[in-house]
Amino acid sequence: MATASSSSSSPPRPQSGSATESLEAFERVHALLRRYNDNPEDVPDMAEQMRALLPDSVFIRDLRTEDWQDIVRYHLRRYDVARAVIDRHLGAPSSPGRR
Repeated sequence: MATASSSSSSPPRPQSGSATESLEAFERVHALLRRYNDNPEDVPDMAEQMRALLPDSVFIRDLRTEDWQDIVRYHLRRYDVARAVIDRHLGAPSSPGRR
């Protein structure tokens, strides 16, 4: 069962703001997903890490490592699609790894 905890080392929770702030939050979540995908042992507290990056309104449950691996892979694929849409909207060329 998930419990709320506050830690002085946790980054501030994102709040509604500009599109730039939203994009920065999006990139932080992607970096965490990529880090976890590369080495799950590097992020043993994945649920807590995600809770620190996402607004309080997003519920993150505690999951087994195998479940996190499936979820992370799924969201990394979705990230590539979303990033391509964002880049296209901003008029930025897509990077080679993104379509």
